[in-house]
Amino acid sequence: MVNRSFVSVQEMVPLIADNKEQDFRTDTELQNWIHMKLSKRVDDKPLAFNLTYVSRYLTTYGIKLSVDRANNLPWDSFTLAHTSFNPPGAYYYGSPWAKYDRLAFIDNVDFNSLQKCPVWLDNFKSFPGRVYNKYLTVIIHLREVTCSTLKADALKYEMKEQAWTALQVFSKGYCNTAVYHLPLYQGAPNQDVLAALAKGGCQSILDDLVHKNTVSVMRKIRDT
Repeated sequence: MVNRSFVSVQEMVPLIADNKEQDFRTDTELQNWIHMKLSKRVDDKPLAFNLTYVSRYLTTYGIKLSVDRANNLPWDSFTLAHTSFNPPGAYYYGSPWAKYDRLAFIDNVDFNSLQKCPVWLDNFKSFPGRVYNKYLTVIIHLREVTCSTLKADALKYEMKEQAWTALQVFSKGYCNTAVYHLPLYQGAPNQDVLAALAKGGCQSILDDLVHKNTVSVMRKIRDT
């Protein structure tokens, strides 16, 4: 675009409008035509614009991800969140793979938010150098953490309930760019679920797993 020759709006409008140049005798007629095309009529739907397809994915820059909140969690205790990518799903396959692809913890909680609807202030976390994989998914895993007091003022922390969700990272060679409200599934993803997600489209695989009762929907995050 930088190197192409200069073309004025006055030259382009007749071409776009598929009219002969003499049909636009004045600049006012040109302006009226442009105004008509840019004006939304009552029965028109606005054209969709998807940021995903602006620029192809570049491994050098990698992926940025922000987990902002969860709604209507079925527990009252503190929620710890962490994210990872599948494949490789290293955390869920255990040692020695976990050390090569560590979890990213979401832990900057807004203490003004409710425990059932926690808000996190971590903002975007960067994952540069992530190799492109058509079926790469990000796994978001939530854990309920309880705290109790032992003797000598010692604190005891325990992991209780769990929930998780997944989101496909790429679409046609581009990195998905949007805000998502995702359903939560009970428990934690097992290796069979992760293997299935690594072989197909995330949403269709999850729908199929729910249909087969392999995974169960816990709670759906609602629009706020």
